[in-house]
Amino acid sequence: QSFGSLAALLAALDADIVCFQEVKLREMERHLALVDGWDSYFSLCRAREPRTSGGRYAGVATFCRTGCRPRLAAEGVTGVLDSSIGHRASLVAESSEEELRQIDSEGRCVITVHADLALLNVYAPANTASDPAAPERRRAFKASFLRALELRCRDRAAAGLRVLLIGDMNISPSRLDSAREAELLQAPPPPSASRLWLQALLGPPRPFFA
Repeated sequence: QSFGSLAALLAALDADIVCFQEVKLREMERHLALVDGWDSYFSLCRAREPRTSGGRYAGVATFCRTGCRPRLAAEGVTGVLDSSIGHRASLVAESSEEELRQIDSEGRCVITVHADLALLNVYAPANTASDPAAPERRRAFKASFLRALELRCRDRAAAGLRVLLIGDMNISPSRLDSAREAELLQAPPPPSASRLWLQALLGPPRPFFA
């Protein structure tokens, strides 16, 4: 369905806070996504590489009606881009600033804090052919991103905030959520590391036929 404009889309959604993933804007194009009556918070891709189409890649944006303006806003999962919302010292101790900036280089998380609620708008990396020459490197990148994301969530919860993680995680939580794996019941592939991570984060895994 075509709404004709971002303003029309936001009006049709009739929500106070709207989270978008994969916005694919460059910094210079941010003005294209400004709407009267809304505050907008972006994290855009900083990596200017062929695989990121020169920076028009990934990206997330959170739109809040002015009446729901957050008291804090920041981008990234590591805290290295903006530590105003806090970050885990353990993560900083484990990684160099360059490594942390790499984790946050693709514009994959915006955090807004509304009263005691921390809202994380996330577009997690996928294990796809975006870097076909180095699939292992992408898997390692995704693992680093998810670890940093979890630490950020747990840190905010430890600070007394309620935490809402929303967005596109690029993870099927179980075989039931994957058409390919559902067809391979006799010899299903082993679960991916990201699926095991998500299941652990959510709690005890659901039985396949639950």
